[in-house]
Amino acid sequence: MLILQYKEGYRWDAVFVKKLTPLFGSHVIDLYIRSDGLKLFYATAFTAGNHPIRQVDLSVSWDILSGTGGDGFPLGDYTHTGGFTFKPDGTKYFVVGDSSSNSTERVAEFVVSTPWDVTTTSTTILNYKALPFPLTVAPQMVRFRSDGIKMLVHKPNTMLGFDLSTPWDITTFTADGNQFNFGLPEINYGFDINPAGTRLYLAQRDESIIYRYRLDTPWDVSTIVLEHAVDLSATATDIRAIFLNPSGTKMFLITDSGDAISEYDII
Repeated sequence: MLILQYKEGYRWDAVFVKKLTPLFGSHVIDLYIRSDGLKLFYATAFTAGNHPIRQVDLSVSWDILSGTGGDGFPLGDYTHTGGFTFKPDGTKYFVVGDSSSNSTERVAEFVVSTPWDVTTTSTTILNYKALPFPLTVAPQMVRFRSDGIKMLVHKPNTMLGFDLSTPWDITTFTADGNQFNFGLPEINYGFDINPAGTRLYLAQRDESIIYRYRLDTPWDVSTIVLEHAVDLSATATDIRAIFLNPSGTKMFLITDSGDAISEYDII
């Protein structure tokens, strides 16, 4: 049993709103919702070896129960798919994982001919670049700053920062020399960060705990400080991923072994 700690003045909570289960696909490991709340994307870990990114239209903005669809694009060159994220204009998306063709942990860059429609993904990966850690340490999630020149990658218990000399071109990333070890006793999986780069949320998968950290210098992971942790075990199990709405007032989690999306209000 973990003892939850918080710093005075930084306490927060998450209030359960609703849950979508079963999901449109099983073994979901990450999600992304467009900024207008009308399109949801998710990545599955195992689907006949294809590990697709799929998309769902939401008829009501930010209402996960209003979704229809499930078309997608198979990421055939991945043995294991990790997290993904989009360029804000919807013309590119980025995936972390290990390649089945060259046995590297990497970030791959995909381009779509119709923005926000993954079924129009080019069948050839636009760019990819190996990450600077061994194949046995799988990258789990990736997030970018809105200008495309800062990237964060999470591997078990560690967050690493990268700079891109050309915005949104992952062939140009280099390690920024900053990293943070969370030092948690159990598996930590999904994370998300607010657009300002000042608040980071991390999921403790087996304990169903969400940790919130502040960054004293925005987007500099070496300045991460724990604020408070919230136990969600009463409403969620096996948390795989976190997604924040742009205002930071809502949190969407992949829960229940990747078979549900749970929505929470952040207070």
